[in-house]
Amino acid sequence: MSSSSKVVYVLLGMFGIVIIPYFGAYFHLDGNFDAHYFDFPPLKVEHEYTEFNWPIFYTVGVLFILTAILYIFPRVFGFKKSENKDSVTPHPATSYPVWFWIGGAVWLGSFVFLLLKCTDPKWFLNWAYVPLYWGFTFMLDGIAYKRTGGKSIFNNNPQELIGIGVASVSGWLIFEFLNMFVQEYWYYPNGDNVPVAEFYTYAIFASSALMPLSFEWYSYFNTFPSFVRMYQNGPRIKFNRAMQYIILAGSCIVLFLMPFYPTWLCAAIWLAPLLILTVILDIIGVWTPFTPIRHGNWTPVLFLALTYLLEGFLLEGQNYLSARHHGLEAVTAYPGYWMYNVPFVNGYHVFEMPVMGFYGYLPFGIYCMVWWIAFAYILNIPTNFTKYENPVY
Repeated sequence: MSSSSKVVYVLLGMFGIVIIPYFGAYFHLDGNFDAHYFDFPPLKVEHEYTEFNWPIFYTVGVLFILTAILYIFPRVFGFKKSENKDSVTPHPATSYPVWFWIGGAVWLGSFVFLLLKCTDPKWFLNWAYVPLYWGFTFMLDGIAYKRTGGKSIFNNNPQELIGIGVASVSGWLIFEFLNMFVQEYWYYPNGDNVPVAEFYTYAIFASSALMPLSFEWYSYFNTFPSFVRMYQNGPRIKFNRAMQYIILAGSCIVLFLMPFYPTWLCAAIWLAPLLILTVILDIIGVWTPFTPIRHGNWTPVLFLALTYLLEGFLLEGQNYLSARHHGLEAVTAYPGYWMYNVPFVNGYHVFEMPVMGFYGYLPFGIYCMVWWIAFAYILNIPTNFTKYENPVY
């Protein structure tokens, strides 16, 4: 297969993630889209989910417990003690870099501004999440720099961090688009506090930090040798080509049916894009976080999943603390404040997120790297994250 053909396959996968649910909605509605179907930002839910389904709640709860056991006691799932003692070599003591202090100050200042529910200056309120996210990104990078003796994404390959930020915009906005087909899984009740064009601009700049945050957490996790070795010698799993095509076809079918059954298939927005791109990249011979599993190394995929379970908790907390709460009502002038409308498990909230909704952050963390690998591949951008199973700068 030629290089150009491989690029076409990846582009088709990306295009399919966007166009397949649109075709599904088009057929479902006979082309008669509501005038507000594609409004962005969504200011309210199209259908409020009030029914609570205990069997589904318990099922997701069991998955959470099994996942926690996998992380804490991997040997229960067949993992063995790794013999590799050189995963992460010791590094000389290094001071925190200047961008750690700048990033920390920017993050803390933005967080305190939101925590105090300040409303002025309004221009900063409207854009507060941009310095909040990027400040924390550089702070994490500085921590990795210190722990590795002077190596980090920003220090050794700043172009890649910029590239990941650029890729993050399209990588996240796809989810904002898919959210329209599941009747607003999340929404922004104060999104009309600013003009639509300004909200779009905010969404672009704020989303640019979402994926870099995942990569920085991933790099940080890889600075702990014993943590790295915990998942290096696990079950070896390899899907044959037939099974990969079944997964690819199934993911496309689910995306198509999502507008027909938004309640039952809303979780597909976190799984289908990840599976489609992963299968396509594997078919054309490009490394993904799942590739090392063939040899029993689960470290990349488990670390990446953990990045956004942790970061998602922090984002939800920062979002929640930026508003005043009266019962279930959140009062804030911030236009980017978000809330959820999750089918079946829309209860027992941790911040604004239903507790079982946090499970969706696990596949999103893996998706962050898969999206960047696909993005870098089609643009022929060199990336360290396809050359090594653990990041090397």
